[in-house]
Amino acid sequence: MREFYPLLAQCPLFQGIPQGELEQVLPHLGARTLRASRHQHLLAAGEPARWMGIVLSGSVRIVHEDYCGNRNILASAAPPQLFGEAFAWVAFPALPVSVEAAQDSTVLLLDGQRLPHPD
Repeated sequence: MREFYPLLAQCPLFQGIPQGELEQVLPHLGARTLRASRHQHLLAAGEPARWMGIVLSGSVRIVHEDYCGNRNILASAAPPQLFGEAFAWVAFPALPVSVEAAQDSTVLLLDGQRLPHPD
């Protein structure tokens, strides 16, 4: 995980946090690293909207599928971009979209319920 600290420092979520302190911060956010193969789902529509992620390598797609099975790619993310933060931050009851790996990828998932929220 330490090899990704310079990349995490570029992410707006961690700007201003010294790399040495990331080791202490990440466990408090429920951080877990996930490796995914191309087309593998990282987050699936209908799941609780709890997790958000940061792309560490590769890229991901945010996909909406309708009732007829049509797939629309709404966005993509590459290192060090965030995904799923809007849903995790406001605690949607369920994800309306899926997130899948566009290529072999590594992401850092964070528990959105552990992030501090403004009052």
